Amino acid sequence: MLAKPENLKALLARTRFSLYFLTGGEVVLQEDSERAIRAVHEDSESSTCIHMDIAGAADWEQLANEACSYSLFAETTLICARFEKKTFDSGACTFFDDWLENPNPRTTLLMRAPAVGVKALQRYTSHPRALVVQAQTPDAAGLRRYLTSALSHMKLTASAELVSLIVHNTANNLLACRQLLDKLALTTSPGGTLTDEQIHALLEDASVFPLYELADACIAGNATKALHVLRRARELREEPLLVLWYLLQEIRNLLQLSTRLPSMSVESAAAGLKIWPKRVPLYKNALLRLQTPLLLSLLQTAGTLDAFCKSNASYPVWESLERIALVLSGKMAL
Repeated sequence: MLAKPENLKALLARTRFSLYFLTGGEVVLQEDSERAIRAVHEDSESSTCIHMDIAGAADWEQLANEACSYSLFAETTLICARFEKKTFDSGACTFFDDWLENPNPRTTLLMRAPAVGVKALQRYTSHPRALVVQAQTPDAAGLRRYLTSALSHMKLTASAELVSLIVHNTANNLLACRQLLDKLALTTSPGGTLTDEQIHALLEDASVFPLYELADACIAGNATKALHVLRRARELREEPLLVLWYLLQEIRNLLQLSTRLPSMSVESAAAGLKIWPKRVPLYKNALLRLQTPLLLSLLQTAGTLDAFCKSNASYPVWESLERIALVLSGKMAL
């Protein structure tokens, strides 16, 4: 069976499964789903939970042994395994097939595999003993539903306008929304109606983005997020030179990568520049839209802006920063 995280609790109230797969890149929804599954399978003092990381053949062998074992101290066991690769090999699939054919009635498997796609798990979506939970990043409408449901669970009421305000001011970021809900749980009594003043006070804190998020948004081509961070920085009277420094770092990185590409791969060039490997795909995509001549022009523009900032001359500094960010994001020509 295939389920969405928001439907999981209702589904688990009706039935249990021998094998759960949690897939998808939304960490908050993965955490929520794992908690929901653990809640129903650890509902007594005679249950235990085992955590494992699966990377190679030896780990699969250990998982098989644990799954078939019986605990001397607990009636039931939940095994929470984490798998970071993108595909299950044939040995892993054989293990899952054998397990679903003849599961240990006192053991439940929870396989957290965020990088494995639903298509690769399609064979299990129709199996009555398996459940695949897809934790996808919600759009704005989905995030509003998530917030409304969460507030209802907390016995709090908020108008649709306030819910939309939260979604907008957290830039459709589920983690930021979840952090705001955690703050509400600490500061608000159940049974109340949220006011504009309460939400605005929390958003003042929640919307202070670290400036490195500006650089990440530009490289990722997310102009909306880049402008959101920039305008919030301006409201908080951040030093423009500091903001410019973050943008200059990315321009220089891209320019150095661009000039090295004819003789080496992006990965090798990035390693030489001490760029974090997980950011390399972002730089790859950015280099498709930002050619060397454009990067050189951006560097010159940033240098001119740097001189104006240091001279204290009258100049539309923040508007110029927005323009640089939009060009880096691929949404404006220089």
